[in-house]
Amino acid sequence: MKYEKNKKRNLLTKKDMDLDEKILKYLNDGITYTAKNLDDLLDYFRKIDTFEDNHKKLCELISHIKILNIDRVEYDRKACIQENVDKIIDIVENIKSYISSRASEDEKLRIQNIEKELDKEYLYAKDIELLKKMISFENKEIDEEYDCCEKVNTVSINIKDNISSTYIPVETGSIEYHYHLDNNIPRIKRLIKNLHKYIVILLKRIMISQYTG
Repeated sequence: MKYEKNKKRNLLTKKDMDLDEKILKYLNDGITYTAKNLDDLLDYFRKIDTFEDNHKKLCELISHIKILNIDRVEYDRKACIQENVDKIIDIVENIKSYISSRASEDEKLRIQNIEKELDKEYLYAKDIELLKKMISFENKEIDEEYDCCEKVNTVSINIKDNISSTYIPVETGSIEYHYHLDNNIPRIKRLIKNLHKYIVILLKRIMISQYTG
């Protein structure tokens, strides 16, 4: 289901759908959005708005940082074929759905409560990877060093004054972009909420220990 600029003005109005100003802005931005139906399109717009707002909040949170060091334990440094992370996530989600379909309602509720508690207190490795992707995008001031004794890889990144929100490597308006928003919004929210628990200030440089699940 595609909506192009010349069709949008007659499609929805604030009076008809009680849309806010920001969502109406997307209807007239000249971008073709692909969606399953009207509800999916509105969800798309709201998630773009949520993503942009949270991106700004995270940028404000790290605006005082000049150099970010990310430490990550890497025991196996042998060359190997790079796995497709998105494909692995899809497989995990399919397994999760399969198990969930056979779990009792009480078991599902317990799992949901555990996930909520984890989101409140912790960051995942994929959250740190998103932060790394954010500040590394179009940034040439990056150094990497591996400590063979400690098995720790350290990435040192000079943070730019203006961090772009265009680091998602797919076209805005596509189904893939909607998919990335679904995945990245919870990650950015966890970073905003919990990043301070993982940083250590060393000589005005910030270090993040990426010993997360």
